[in-house]
This record gives sequence, C-alpha cells and structure tokens, in this order.
Amino acid sequence: MQCAFAPRLNFSAQLTLDAGSGFVSYLWNTGSSTSSITIDTIGFFWVEVFNEFGCSTIDSIIVGLYPNAVENLEIGNDTIFCYGQQIILNAGSGYTFYEWQDGSTDSLFIADTTGIYYVHVINPCGEAWDTINLSLYSITEIELGNDSSVCVSDGFVLLDPGMGFNSYMWQDGS
Repeated sequence: MQCAFAPRLNFSAQLTLDAGSGFVSYLWNTGSSTSSITIDTIGFFWVEVFNEFGCSTIDSIIVGLYPNAVENLEIGNDTIFCYGQQIILNAGSGYTFYEWQDGSTDSLFIADTTGIYYVHVINPCGEAWDTINLSLYSITEIELGNDSSVCVSDGFVLLDPGMGFNSYMWQDGS
C-alpha cells in the first residue's frame, strides 16, 4: 500500500499513476504521453487526456508520503535533567493521531517532572508507541560551615564547597 499526503522529502519508493485506458492521447506535466507514469518523487502531477473527437479533460493529484509509524517514531533517549528544566518531547509530524500518557493529543509534550512518558501515534501506514524515562540529577548538598564573624586582624575565613562540581560561582561573580 502506498500512503499519500502529508508530504515528506525523502520519498524512496516508486508509485505508478495511471490515467486509464480508452483515450486517444495523454499528456502528463512530466512531458510523458503514455497512459501511465512511474514517479519516484513527491509533488503535484496532472494529466490531460483526449478522446477520438479531440475533447479533453484534466485531472491532478498531490503525492506525498506518510512516515512509516513503526520505523520512524522516536521521542528520545532516557534523559536526566536538572530541577526547574523542561524537556520538550517531539513525536514528529505526519501522523493523524497522537496520544500521550496524560491523554493530550499534540505532537509535542512538555515534561518538567520525573517519570515515564509515552506517546501513541497513528497514520494510514500503521501505528507505533515510544517511551522515555526522565530522571532528575540528584543535587548534592554543599556545606560552607556555620555563619561566623571574623576580625579584620584575623585575615580571612576559607570557604570550601567541596570537590566534584563542574563549575563554581561566588556572590562576587568569581
């Protein structure tokens, strides 16, 4: 079965368009004059057919492609994210039906909590499901010590948040 409409750029199959028999001549927008043509691209196609009296009629078709639901659905790898971040899950385009774990039906889903998220998609070429597990990075508590006062003559107090962080930012921007 060839699926049509919802144009996609990587059309890798061939499709035969047939204007039928019983006409004296045929003229396709591709320049062909046969009763049928085989195409390997998506796009707009038309044919003009002529009968034995010279009368003609034109018909046209837009050919596109639905993605193969089972092969193309991918909402991402399991992901660890930081508290306060949002992850945008994208089921892609070209499907006629979307349903996420919460019942929403958009192609996109914004996730901001940990958990397992899934989407179910359908188009005329099939249906598919995909799942992603989102987890939060555990935030390591840092301890700089008790609040303290220091005398000018004492010099300084060493503050040490500990090792193991990718970066450090102090109140003075350093």
